Amino acid sequence: MNFFLAKTSTYHISQKNTDSITLSQKCIEDGSDYIIGVGGDGTLNEVINGVMLSEKEERKNVKVGLLLTGLGNDFAKTMKLSPDVAS
Repeated sequence: MNFFLAKTSTYHISQKNTDSITLSQKCIEDGSDYIIGVGGDGTLNEVINGVMLSEKEERKNVKVGLLLTGLGNDFAKTMKLSPDVAS
């Protein structure tokens, strides 16, 4: 298993619905290369919406990831993603 750490990293905790949209947009405005959501389908939906609502030029190199902690995780099941972080 390989892990890497960015020179700098920050985390944000959403408090209510739609927070992850705003937080994703803010991360992109601040020059983030990676946005990792921790949650399930709703979190992924909000993160993707935040990315897509950002300026195309600012988001063109952004990578989105998801650590599965949701209840249904329908997206992960459909894409046959493993809940095992190591795989």
